[in-house]
Amino acid sequence: MHQQPDVNATVTGGIPQGENVTATKFDGAKPGWYLVTYQGAQGWIAQSVPGSSPAVPLVTTHPQLSYSSLTAGYYFLYPSSWQVIDKALDVEADAPVPGAPGGASLAPSTAPSSANSPVTVDRLIVHEAKDVDSLGNTPTRPGSLFDNSQVEVYGITTQRVIYTLSSGGVEVDVKVKIAADRAVLLNFIGVNQKDVDTFNEIMYSFGVNLPGASPSPSP
Repeated sequence: MHQQPDVNATVTGGIPQGENVTATKFDGAKPGWYLVTYQGAQGWIAQSVPGSSPAVPLVTTHPQLSYSSLTAGYYFLYPSSWQVIDKALDVEADAPVPGAPGGASLAPSTAPSSANSPVTVDRLIVHEAKDVDSLGNTPTRPGSLFDNSQVEVYGITTQRVIYTLSSGGVEVDVKVKIAADRAVLLNFIGVNQKDVDTFNEIMYSFGVNLPGASPSPSP
């Protein structure tokens, strides 16, 4: 860690490889610098090894995500500007409303209720059930299949299904069995295809803190 976002700045400390830290600022000066706090010390760390070509990354987790530990028995990273609401069996994560004062997130009471409503903001719903078959049918909105591929979530290989929505936008669905008596559906509605990258960041960070839970194959 450096005192300033500069390779020649005073070194304030070090961070072992593999440690998780939260970045609060980003400076785009090459090679790119993140302001982080580690064990009470604050400093700037380089995005990649200075002068490396091609760039050798030092920061391998998206820095603009925040950690959320939820009472529902699982956790995930989400963009720091989003609002996350724990609703017991369902957890809702909303992106800020474009043009809203202070970038306010979409309140649940103003959420579009119609499956044919235009998609204006990214939204993630994590729905919980006793087993995969009880999670419901997908897509949740009218649309056509765009992609179906294998992914790994919480050490479990399952399917990620992407749909192009009739009302515009995209839907991504992933079903995961996280324990013998519990499964979750990660349901993401995005404004456009590039927003799938945001969902992927969330999906790959998904974890479980249920007592006795361990990764197991999902249908």
